[in-house]
Formats: sequence, C-alpha cells, structure tokens
Amino acid sequence: MLSVVQKADNPPTRRISDAHRAESKRVRTSLNKTLAQSIDLKDLAFETAMELKTAKGNDEAMESRAKCQAVASAIKAWDMACDRSRVIRKVALPGSLRPESKPTKRKQQPSMFTESKPE
Repeated sequence: MLSVVQKADNPPTRRISDAHRAESKRVRTSLNKTLAQSIDLKDLAFETAMELKTAKGNDEAMESRAKCQAVASAIKAWDMACDRSRVIRKVALPGSLRPESKPTKRKQQPSMFTESKPE
C-alpha cells in the first residue's frame, strides 16, 4: 500500500488577512451598488424616452420632454458624483498610468584599435 507523505519543504499556504477580506468586500459592495444604480438610471431613461415617443397632444409631449431633460440632468449629476468619488479614493482611470520605460542599453562601439590577424 502507498501512503501519502507530506514534504517538509512545502511553502506555507498564504492566508488573506481579515483586513484584506473586509477591504475586498467593501470594494465589491461599492461596485455592486454603482452597477445597480447605473442600471436603474438606464431603465428610468428608457421609460421616459418611451413616454416621449407615445405622447399624444402638445401638453403631454411638453411634459414628457421636461421629464427626459430632468432624467438626463440626473444621469449627468450621478456620473460626475461617481467620477469625483473615484478621484477622492485616488483610483486612476484605466490606461492612464503607464509603466516607467526601461533605459535603453547602449551598444558598444567597436574599438579603433582592434587586433588584426596576420595572414
């Protein structure tokens, strides 16, 4: 019969600390809330646009236009608030941070005094 032997030189399992776990959960919750809010605003914008499409009469059309403008303003304000909270948290936009370029290696110039082989 074969027996399982655990080797002593195995590296220890890396454990996530409670602080890291809490931070990760907070970030995920924040992202989930942001996603839910954006979906709700998208649905609201669609509904008001459909009201404008089905509006009958001048008064109803004017009211629908006013609602659409209010929703557009709310979406712009929400977007600006999300952007400002991102800046406050010091989270960069994707692609805005570029890695530092590595210094280029200089090629060695051939020496003027090279040994020539006698023929």
